[in-house]
Amino acid sequence: MIKARQRALPFQDAALRAGRPEPHGPCSREARPYEVWVDTHPLETMRPALDRLGFTPCLRLPALSTGALVRVAGLLVTVHTPPTRSGRRVMFITIEDETGLMDLVAFEDVQKSWAGAIFTSPVLFAEGVLKKEGRDGRALSITMKRLLRPPVP
Repeated sequence: MIKARQRALPFQDAALRAGRPEPHGPCSREARPYEVWVDTHPLETMRPALDRLGFTPCLRLPALSTGALVRVAGLLVTVHTPPTRSGRRVMFITIEDETGLMDLVAFEDVQKSWAGAIFTSPVLFAEGVLKKEGRDGRALSITMKRLLRPPVP
């Protein structure tokens, strides 16, 4: 029999201190056993603090210009490090906020400082440069420059 233990999400306490009216409300009950949120996304409770600190939700990224310096926050969905022709390691990271999915790219210079945190943090707070490609600039990615400390209310 395999025994597993669920990791606590580090931002839940901060979200509760930020004024969530029900400390043991629906979001807490859903997240604890299943890591599934039906009532509300965990970052939704942090959005006022994130907005004050200049974090942009996924939904607002298309309105920004390519080359814009952005701050984004999201639950870590996946990290992929495929082989590259050049042999250089590139990390493709997908995070999710309450409005959608975002793709981050971390090159070797960023990985030297942040790879450990990227692989072990359930939530990432990142700063980087927005890149828009494809038809009408619909394909968005963020070239990571650094990770930021989680906001604490």
